[in-house]
Amino acid sequence: ILRMAWRLLFREGGGFAVVVSFALMHLAGLLDRHGWRRLADRLRGYLDLDRVAVYCGRLLDTSFRFIVTEAGGCAVDIDNERDYGVARLAFERWRADQRERAAAVRAH
Repeated sequence: ILRMAWRLLFREGGGFAVVVSFALMHLAGLLDRHGWRRLADRLRGYLDLDRVAVYCGRLLDTSFRFIVTEAGGCAVDIDNERDYGVARLAFERWRADQRERAAAVRAH
């Protein structure tokens, strides 16, 4: 992890803020896995998803966005216009499925 953080800081153009966010995410995950939920939640409070998405986009040299759903979802990798067109065609069907899943989660 430290080697990756060093590379992000100096070679990938991430900068200090990216390294700090990366470290906070990993530390919060470690604390959470070891039963320190409150402390993990407090650390996660310093991580803004929009800011993390900007960092991811900067490191990957692309547009990057998080969408939080109540019932799971998927990662969509759009590399070109054709992929974007397919995603646009399937979006409404995906969205309806997500709403149905979220309703089922809320019902339980």
